[in-house]
Amino acid sequence: MKRFRKQLAFILSLVMAFTLLPLHAFASGRTGAGTISDDATGLHYVKYDDYIEIVGYDERSNYVTVPETIEDLPVTIIGNNAFNGCTELESVILPSTLKSIGDAAFKDCYSLETITLPASLERIGAKAFESCIILANVTLASPSSLTAIGNSAFSNCGQLSTFSFPDTLTTIGSSAFSSCNAMTSVDLSSTQLTAIPESAFSQYQGALTTVTLPDSLVTIEKYAFSNCTNLTTINWPQSSNLKTVNGFSQCTSLPDEIFSNMPSSVTAIGDEAFYGCNFTNVAIPENVKTIGMYAFADCENISSLTFPSGLMSIGAGAFDQCQGLAGKTVDIPATVNYIGGWAFGDIWEP
Repeated sequence: MKRFRKQLAFILSLVMAFTLLPLHAFASGRTGAGTISDDATGLHYVKYDDYIEIVGYDERSNYVTVPETIEDLPVTIIGNNAFNGCTELESVILPSTLKSIGDAAFKDCYSLETITLPASLERIGAKAFESCIILANVTLASPSSLTAIGNSAFSNCGQLSTFSFPDTLTTIGSSAFSSCNAMTSVDLSSTQLTAIPESAFSQYQGALTTVTLPDSLVTIEKYAFSNCTNLTTINWPQSSNLKTVNGFSQCTSLPDEIFSNMPSSVTAIGDEAFYGCNFTNVAIPENVKTIGMYAFADCENISSLTFPSGLMSIGAGAFDQCQGLAGKTVDIPATVNYIGGWAFGDIWEP
């Protein structure tokens, strides 16, 4: 019994100790063993053999300058969650020594309006700037070293209108720029991207009108540009490795002409690729072999449809709810060896 009382007293003492800690100790980042607090700047950091990582901030000012060196070591990392939830933070000056911004490092910094990313920066982590709702300007110092932008890195930055994608960029994560509804154009032409992942640039009634794709691109994944209802122009790569086109569902302003300009390297139109678009006359490019499930479903205005001579597969529901095809003749090439269930809905069966 005495032993139980001692254990209970110890647990209660721990609870009391944590409740008496100042709130700013948990406001952002992490503090604890190995963490050093700089009383002059309010920054918390961890010292390694040859670099410094910033791991937290106590929000004593709305304007922060992260130094290039601390204790004669370069500051190279802004750690995971370092400034997460610093809702009053308006300005951050990052050091020219910085190489990595960690996951959720500036997430929910609702007052942050502008930031300059140094030329030394190589990586932006997942959710790094997610829901920085008034962040309007992100400047990349030149020549940029940026190679990777993580999942949801700038998701829900509703005021972000432009972003300069550098020629060093090789990877963008899913939803990286989703709900950046003020963004009017996306120019990826100088990047080394091989894939545009799921929901990377999806919007909701956003301003995006023009997309320019790089020659290195191999695939556009599901929902990559979904709900970009003002998108009218896709500048396809001309010297292209592009094989699979997907990701333009509910892009209701896309014209029929996008198919005639599609590169000859494209062999597959993926699942739900153009679901809910407003096409009228669709001519599938000649080298396409497969059309995925629901690829053109709910494209109610399609009244003319031409398949390529070498087409092999039409997925389930591919043209479901395409009411404009009712009573129309569509020639199915002899090369087609698979037609999925309800490929043409209840309009007609081929």
